[in-house]
Amino acid sequence: MLVVDDAVAAMVQLKERDDFENAYFDTLTEVKMYTEQDNTSRIEAQSAASSSRTLTPAKVENPLTSETPGVKLPTITLPKFDGTFKDWLPFRDTFKSLIHDNTRLLNIQKFHYLSSTLTGDAARVIQSLGVSDSKYVLAWESVNKRYEDSASLLHYHTKCLFEMSAISKTSHVSL
Repeated sequence: MLVVDDAVAAMVQLKERDDFENAYFDTLTEVKMYTEQDNTSRIEAQSAASSSRTLTPAKVENPLTSETPGVKLPTITLPKFDGTFKDWLPFRDTFKSLIHDNTRLLNIQKFHYLSSTLTGDAARVIQSLGVSDSKYVLAWESVNKRYEDSASLLHYHTKCLFEMSAISKTSHVSL
């Protein structure tokens, strides 16, 4: 009698497990369908909005916030670049990761972001270019060609090493 009860209990447990798995996968399929519909409508809305909105030049919305509902991350402010070699590598890496490699931005938007972050000598590199979709690639290449000069970067960093002041007192603060 005990063996029969165990067998019946195992059958009931298998049936409940099958029912649960079926309900789980049905729900998962429905969620996936709603998510794909929501993503499609979001992309259509973003493309419509991007054609009609004006750009905020020095700020970039975090791309994760549009895909993660309920999470509001802070707005990232792009760094300004004035042509100083010490600022080139951080500027290049930040701009490249947030703007240049962002496939959701149009080239005209990328151009506006680039021109709004460049100041001083760096701004003069692209000053003569007209603002257009086709000029962004030329502008980015011009800025890279001017400041991605490894000899100048090496010279700048070597000069900084030689101009460091001597440590008068050995401590972690002076180091």
